[in-house]
Amino acid sequence: MNRYTRAGLTYSLALLVALGISASSMALAEAIIIDHNCIDLSQIPPEWIDAAQQQLKLHYGHTSHGSQLIYGLERLASADPTFDAAIGHGELPTQQGALCVYDVDNSPDDYYYDTQSILDSLEALNLSMFGWCCQADYSDWEDYLDDYLANMQAFEDANPDVTFIYMTGNAQSEDQDGYNRYRFNGEIRRFCNENDKVLFDFADLDSWYDGEQHTYRYNRNNVPLEHPHFNGNEAGHTTYESCEQKGRAVWWMMARLAGWNPHPDPSPDIKANHSDEDLMLFEGQPVVITVSLAPGDATETVDFWLCVDTPFGWYSYVNSVGWAPGLERTALVQPFAFADLEVLRLSIPVGDYVFYFAIDDDADGIPTGDFLDYVRVEVN
Repeated sequence: MNRYTRAGLTYSLALLVALGISASSMALAEAIIIDHNCIDLSQIPPEWIDAAQQQLKLHYGHTSHGSQLIYGLERLASADPTFDAAIGHGELPTQQGALCVYDVDNSPDDYYYDTQSILDSLEALNLSMFGWCCQADYSDWEDYLDDYLANMQAFEDANPDVTFIYMTGNAQSEDQDGYNRYRFNGEIRRFCNENDKVLFDFADLDSWYDGEQHTYRYNRNNVPLEHPHFNGNEAGHTTYESCEQKGRAVWWMMARLAGWNPHPDPSPDIKANHSDEDLMLFEGQPVVITVSLAPGDATETVDFWLCVDTPFGWYSYVNSVGWAPGLERTALVQPFAFADLEVLRLSIPVGDYVFYFAIDDDADGIPTGDFLDYVRVEVN
């Protein structure tokens, strides 16, 4: 299957020219935000847990509040070995079949000072993250924020093979302190969304329990606050249940970073004579073109495109019309599942042909090839 999306590789130059898009536009990224919507481990396919355990090595520096993630991972592993995690305090474990974590208690300044030497000494580490205490509550929260963002971006520039995970501060303080933290966290969320970063939203996880967010009113704002269900001091200044919620969110994040997409994109497929491979025919032999679609989570109306680049120019399959000259939209429709739908059975003239089946995000009649598959046919 010769499938590409915007995040994929550059496909046929002919189609790029016809669609009017550049190779750089196909390297789009997006932020990964881990919050209270990311705690249902039953949604994660087991193979992505396995992939995270095999591929990912995390360096995690944190204060006492940040230890909640470690407690959560350990408790989940004890309850279900599927989620095995090896926590090394000041060292990187090498246990097979476990998420290996280099765990270190430190302050923000310690993290900024020590991280580069740790990464230099352990090339296996490919993730790094810092967990806050209550620094975001302070009146000089903007200074902490500026230092944090500057250091994280410097780390990213110096370590292109390491993913740095951003984090919000805990949501335990009220009044002015809580409002300072609310603003601090808001700036981190904005930065991560605008710059396609990975964010572990600790504060959001603090404030949500069983579909309900706890807030308080301050300066005409509803400020998130740790949910009363999590008020306690069993571990890391909270309850074991709160730790476990954050541990589940860590596993969701690890699966995402290993490559899992919880909201699959449409997946078009086009075949020539029931094959994804390039096809060679002799003149007079028929070609049979079939298309299939796995719609993923797509629910909005989109553009379908079924086109072929021929020695005689572009042709398109237009709904209710059939094959016609030019580059035309096939249909405007909500994606639905179908398989091996035959759209052409014909002996075609000598020459080279490339058949495309594409789904666009935008229902505007302008081809962009957001999700695309193609197959080549050569007739001699």
